[in-house]
Amino acid sequence: MSPEVMSAKALLYVGDPTGSPSYSGVIDILSLHGLQYKLVGQIQDDGMPEGMTTDAAGNLYVADLGVATEGPATGDIKVYPKGSTKYSRYIVPANWVTYDIAVGPDGTMYVANIAPFAKSSPGSVSIYPPAASQPSRVLRLPNFQVDGITLHAQTNTIYISYQTNASSGNIAKFKHARGKAINLGVSYSEPWAILEDGSNNLLALDGSGTVEVYSEATGRLVQQIPVPNGAAWEAFNQKRSELFVSNFEQVEILSYPTGTLLGSINEGWSTSNYPTGVAYWPPPGELRERQPSGGLSAYGARVKDAYEAEVMIERKARCNRNCRVVGSNDFDPYDLTGAVEINVDAIVVVESLRASNGIT
Repeated sequence: MSPEVMSAKALLYVGDPTGSPSYSGVIDILSLHGLQYKLVGQIQDDGMPEGMTTDAAGNLYVADLGVATEGPATGDIKVYPKGSTKYSRYIVPANWVTYDIAVGPDGTMYVANIAPFAKSSPGSVSIYPPAASQPSRVLRLPNFQVDGITLHAQTNTIYISYQTNASSGNIAKFKHARGKAINLGVSYSEPWAILEDGSNNLLALDGSGTVEVYSEATGRLVQQIPVPNGAAWEAFNQKRSELFVSNFEQVEILSYPTGTLLGSINEGWSTSNYPTGVAYWPPPGELRERQPSGGLSAYGARVKDAYEAEVMIERKARCNRNCRVVGSNDFDPYDLTGAVEINVDAIVVVESLRASNGIT
């Protein structure tokens, strides 16, 4: 593996399973510098890599759909240490065909199974404890196929995108990765990957070319982001300010939450040789907002900006017993003139974000 892989500050892994022959594939490794990218390595993977993710240590987790050369496709899970082209773990589920994967901070793997082995329906979710080669439990629900999975890291609640028999997209959750599925009551066409944005929203990809953003609490559609040429798999950068979406031609880079198209990545892919799963390293840190009375929108956009965080922390440092506590509707984090005012709810929010995003 290239030394550039080990020294890179940011890596994007992209599945490329449609070589020649069709089951010959690789995982491309790209170093990222802003919107610039460079191919710095490849991992041979003939198992048709689909969903993938990374952990803070740099391990790459890959869910292979599997290729049927003789008999049904089996699918597998591979774990690659950072900088290695050889997997350190290899799991072939006995009863299910894998399709997507999420990993908890403790190393627990949450795997979306598209269908049972040698069948086309229904799908399920398997939970693998850290270092385990067999699932501790399998979660089931009425469905045609399970297409994507994402994790709410604070609660270990998992969310899945899945198809009904009518092929429409749905979202369900398993609280604390246990029990019965709870349907969010949403519906969209062509379900693919799903991703949690760290702020209690779900980004469900519609294969026709839309990121459908739903509130986890209400299931309400809060935003739609168009993606050129379709939408299949997705990954955030570490700050969740950029969203990488593979379509059926290349990888698009979108700002988040604005949805502005910033650029594209194409490492020799095409409509006949398109990328699949994507994963970013380092993975996003925890970014969870506490909603004060009146909502964060009362004093501006979500507090993700490092400068805004520094301003509010500075205001807290200047605050003393004579400070006037103001309500959310009155607070302007960018106004440093006049009397020192501090919003307690806002400081709770920003201190949490400041710590999780490494702002010192």
